[in-house]
Amino acid sequence: MATSDVADHNHYSKLAISFHWITAALFLLLYIAVYYRIFLTERGDTLNLATIRIHTFCGVLVGLIAILRLVWRRISPPPDDLPGTAIEHFAARAVHISLYVFMIVMPLSGYLGLSVASVPLSWIGIPKFEDTMLYAWLIAGVFELTWEEFEGPVDWLHHSLGKAVVWVFIVIHAAAALFHHFIRRDRTLWRMVPVDALAPDSTAHNNKPDHHTRGWHTVWARTFEVISKQETRSLS
Repeated sequence: MATSDVADHNHYSKLAISFHWITAALFLLLYIAVYYRIFLTERGDTLNLATIRIHTFCGVLVGLIAILRLVWRRISPPPDDLPGTAIEHFAARAVHISLYVFMIVMPLSGYLGLSVASVPLSWIGIPKFEDTMLYAWLIAGVFELTWEEFEGPVDWLHHSLGKAVVWVFIVIHAAAALFHHFIRRDRTLWRMVPVDALAPDSTAHNNKPDHHTRGWHTVWARTFEVISKQETRSLS
């Protein structure tokens, strides 16, 4: 079965899969950029500026994609839950909801705490928050806070979540997927694989992989199987 444009009971849609893996790549890149900046650059040098721009750019994309993902989930709901206990389903939903919250809160708090206009926001004419009418009316006017009084807690929230919380949920999410793949041997991870032709057939096995699905060698075996079928068709 080929991956479709909309989700079915066995597989995520192509767009949902693309959103997922692009977000994963962006998270990896933004963490590499920010820690490279912290440990391997000096404040004010060229690499320091480049890495913070990469970090900001990736963060903006993560936030935008998170909003698109939420919209797409309404249009194309995810596939049915695989068999599991109520506690497992609750934990999975809790982690997913937390990750979505982080994907919106982190870019937002990063923007609110920017002390200078930054790429890519400056490319499309978005000023730093301190220069907006909303800041002047709400933060400076209603709450009567200076920029330093406002920026400090926001910056602390952004960095504290990034350093001590977000990556923990990412590890839990990834570890759960690997647990389902290698221990439970179900289709949890396969449902997010872009090429469904490589995944074990679930329709004949009630969402349980066959006895050949033993570790990563399955990917190679099914890859060669698909290639062989394609070569056979081309020769016939």
